[in-house]
Amino acid sequence: MANAMLEDMSFTSFEDDQLASMTTDDIVRASRLLDNEIRILKEELQRTNLELDSYKEKIKENQEKIKLNKQLPYLVGNIVEILEMNPEDEAEEDGANIDLDSQRKGKCVVLKTSTRQTIFLPVVGLVDPDKLKPGDLVGGFSHAPDELTYGVDMKEIRWCGILQRIALAYLVVALVEIFSTDAQGKDPESSWLSLFKLYSWHWLVGVCVLIVYLAVIYGTHVPDWKFTDQNSNSTVEITVACGVTGKLDPPCNAVGYIDRVVLGLHHMYQYPEWRRSKACTDNSPYEGPFRNDAPSWCYAPFEPEGILSSISAILSTIIGLHFGHVLIHLEGHSARMKHWSLMGFALLILGIILHFTHGGNSIPLNKQLYTFSYVCVTSGAAAFVFSAFYIMVDIWGLRYLFLPLEWIGMNAMLVYVMAAQGIFAGFINGWYYDDPSNTLIQWIQEHIFIDVWHSTRVGILLYVLFAEILFWGVVAGILHQLGIYWKL
Repeated sequence: MANAMLEDMSFTSFEDDQLASMTTDDIVRASRLLDNEIRILKEELQRTNLELDSYKEKIKENQEKIKLNKQLPYLVGNIVEILEMNPEDEAEEDGANIDLDSQRKGKCVVLKTSTRQTIFLPVVGLVDPDKLKPGDLVGGFSHAPDELTYGVDMKEIRWCGILQRIALAYLVVALVEIFSTDAQGKDPESSWLSLFKLYSWHWLVGVCVLIVYLAVIYGTHVPDWKFTDQNSNSTVEITVACGVTGKLDPPCNAVGYIDRVVLGLHHMYQYPEWRRSKACTDNSPYEGPFRNDAPSWCYAPFEPEGILSSISAILSTIIGLHFGHVLIHLEGHSARMKHWSLMGFALLILGIILHFTHGGNSIPLNKQLYTFSYVCVTSGAAAFVFSAFYIMVDIWGLRYLFLPLEWIGMNAMLVYVMAAQGIFAGFINGWYYDDPSNTLIQWIQEHIFIDVWHSTRVGILLYVLFAEILFWGVVAGILHQLGIYWKL
């Protein structure tokens, strides 16, 4: 302690002697130098505080993204991760080098996640729920080990489906989003078309997809073909006469031809929607027995989520991603609503014009073929529906009214498998009283909904709204409160 005091006194005495030996001008210069150093240090402190606040804000944003990614459907959550991958540009202003290795690692992580989801997503949709009966895969829980009857016949497994289509479109769009981020600028300009320019690679891929689809569907020659009715015991081959090019009718379109060649008739959907057409049944547009003069193609299989139609669905995904880009880049409710509304209106008009061109025989609205007019109309309608939800939830603040839908979106995979694929219903139907048709679900449909309204259609509609959508919304809400989410 004493030594420290002596050193301090010695240092003070030295400063006094040095100050006494300085002239007035020297003191003024030294004072100015000290003031300048103090000013520099204050600026450095201020800049350090700003950087600290910036890092704190980034940490907060990342924590919110992590929380959001846990709640969003896994596809949406990963797209958010992709969209936020760009490094901050303020580092360039300070002369710092961007960590390119970190960027590459970030892309590899997102690419790995996207690839994993693309591989495992179709697996969930491989088992056809129509082939799951109470005595089979779902209801087989009560069988003895040597009497198990469940299984999947690989000879007739359906390779295509909704999840497979989503996986293909998601993979292509995710790859474009990942590898085109370096070509994107900071923010779009004020012009309406600047957002399209910013993501020009996305639209270039969309144009290529459209060209390939149109070239194949209108340029492929479809020859005559044969099939055996899989839903009857007959082994007689039925011949469908085609020998045409560019036709979009049920038996002779290129979509079905490519699926028959690549997938095979055994691996296609055996109950196509065209069975409800007027040419096949008098009960059209509902299901019913075939007419006596029904054409041969009414008995044939067709894949509604086939190869060529799934390629066309990529364009719908690109348009949907564009709506998300609007939400990210444009600020203010007015700018976003204007962009969505104008684009939605343009797509609707274009789709309707294409449908009625040449009496609807050129590019008709057709979900089975996923035609370009169908892409335009559905995407345009989606823009207006999205805008309506945006107004009610984000502008009017009525989020609480749509919480069940929000919860379902957080656990979309679970709800799809359990509800849409019928796994939960199949499990419940595995327990019955006296008769296999006397189940809890059947009793609820008949006695709570159909008998009360004295109408099968109204009763089934209300059953779907309340016993399916609202029920699974509540289940998903409970799982959300518990922090349980099913993701790949």
